[in-house]
Order: sequence, then structure tokens, then C-alpha cells
Amino acid sequence: MGIALLISVLGAFALGLVMMPSLLLVAPAAWFSARGQTWGVVAFSVLVALYSYAVITVWGFVVFWFFLGRAHNLEEAIPLMLLGYACATGPLSFMASNDDDASASHFTVFIARLALLAVITVLLASGNIPASVIAFLAIMASGYAFQVISVIRTVVVEPARG
Repeated sequence: MGIALLISVLGAFALGLVMMPSLLLVAPAAWFSARGQTWGVVAFSVLVALYSYAVITVWGFVVFWFFLGRAHNLEEAIPLMLLGYACATGPLSFMASNDDDASASHFTVFIARLALLAVITVLLASGNIPASVIAFLAIMASGYAFQVISVIRTVVVEPARG
């Protein structure tokens, strides 16, 4: 599968390009932070996280289903699911390993991996495609919600405790 190699090699570069617009939201967050306006920081940080989760959700979904869609039977589906999982999460892991704020990045990659593992589990257990999509989206949404709570805790609650 030459496509898998291409995605593995160029996926991080492509994702980096797609993630660049989120940097436009980081500047206002820094501006609010410099002025001590915590809710401005929270608002823009939540938007950055939303954009990142949206990109990662679409990336994971498209790459995984691209490979799974090539399967004609269960014997072909299992290796293609694993290949889709690896190609969807490999570039994310590489990007997270090079990030300065590794904890949030690694958590997001963990959530993406967990969501794709849930898809594989649901598909192998029941073959129910809508249920696997719902599981994927629910786990990604839960990860985003946790990220929002973490931002609020870090920016608002902890400084208030001082």
C-alpha cells in the first residue's frame, strides 16, 4: 500500500498546514493573558481546542474509513482497520512528540486512538457502522469537553486559589 506510506510520511506535514489557522486564535489568547483577562484567554483557548479537535476528528475519520472502505470481506477488513488506525494516529503521534506543550497534545492523541479503537471494537463485535461512528464522535466530544474543563481549571480556578 503505497498510499499508507505516503500518508505516514506526509501526514504530519499536511496536518501541520491544516492546523496553522489555529495560530490566528492563539494571538488573541496571548493578548488577553498579558492583560490579565482570564475569560478572554479561556474563550480563545476553547476555540483553539475546538479547531484542533475538529481537524483531528475529520482526519481520523477520513483516513480510517479510506482504508476500511477498500475491504471486501472480514479477512481483508481486520488488517485494513489496523492500517487505517496506524495511518490516522501515526502522524498525530509524531506531531505531539515535537510539541512544547506535550501534555495537551498527547492527551488529544490518546483520545483519537481511543476513539478509533472503539470503532474497531464496535465493528468487530457487531458490524454496526452507525454505532461505531457514534462511539467515535462521542469519545472525541468527551475529550474536547475534558480539554475545556482543563483550560478553565488552569486559567481561572488555579490562579484564584493563588
